[in-house]
Amino acid sequence: MATATMATEQIQQIKNRLKAVNGRRRERILTLSDVDRVVESVMDGCEWKYCHGGSVANAYKYPAKTTVVFAARVDGHVYVGIGTSPATAPTPGRAWKCLQPFGKGDVKAKLRQWVAECNPIRID
Repeated sequence: MATATMATEQIQQIKNRLKAVNGRRRERILTLSDVDRVVESVMDGCEWKYCHGGSVANAYKYPAKTTVVFAARVDGHVYVGIGTSPATAPTPGRAWKCLQPFGKGDVKAKLRQWVAECNPIRID
């Protein structure tokens, strides 16, 4: 488990962000174990990984949101961000504009911009 190697302060930062981002929603939220799974994948060698709390079709025309966790290895360090995305086709690019369009273009430059502008939590 990635959280086993994290400092208490880092775990608390993640818990606080999860609480703030999940807000009062009861659906399409994430837990600490979801964050742990994504961070562990990046620590094990993935360049980046993300998951979200679920998606919905836009059939009801209401602004459904979902929580997104995104972890990436940038310049040798692992970072994790927790944000909100529209629940229709959620991606990190919809949660953090600097990553749009997600997975296309100069991904390394987008990841560096994400670290500089979006205040992800550094895990080392």
